[in-house]
Formats: sequence, C-alpha cells, structure tokens
Amino acid sequence: MGCKHDCTGCKQECIDRAVQLGYENTTKYWGCAQSTFVAVVDTLREYGVELTDKESEEAIFKCLVGLSGGHANMGDGNCG
Repeated sequence: MGCKHDCTGCKQECIDRAVQLGYENTTKYWGCAQSTFVAVVDTLREYGVELTDKESEEAIFKCLVGLSGGHANMGDGNCG
C-alpha cells in the first residue's frame, strides 16, 4: 500500500486512505478522536512516514479518550 514515488496523485491517495481507515476505525474504537488519530498514524506509516513510536502512540491514544463526545461526553467542544 502507498505510493512509493513523488506524484500529484499520491497526496490525494494518502488522504483517501486515511478517510477510509477513519471510517473503519469507528467500528473498532468508540471515540472519534481515537479513530482519527489511528487512521492518520497508520496511513502515514503505510506511506513510509513514522509519526511517532509505538509507546508514544499508545499513550496518545489513551489520552484522546477525553475528547470523546466533545470534551468528556458533554456534547460541547471539538471531537476527532
């Protein structure tokens, strides 16, 4: 997976892949922030970009639960 050369279509391909994974992740993870984060990290990894190490990724993932449902499930604020 992932475009291995520099081309205009690669950027859109990468974005499309992240969107696809984001939708798929919503069935695995409850929080939209977590689903989005994992989609971006996994997509970039597929394209050869290591955004963070696994230990940090797991810590960030756990911290993002506070954004679920718009700041601690209050329905107010940002979400994924």
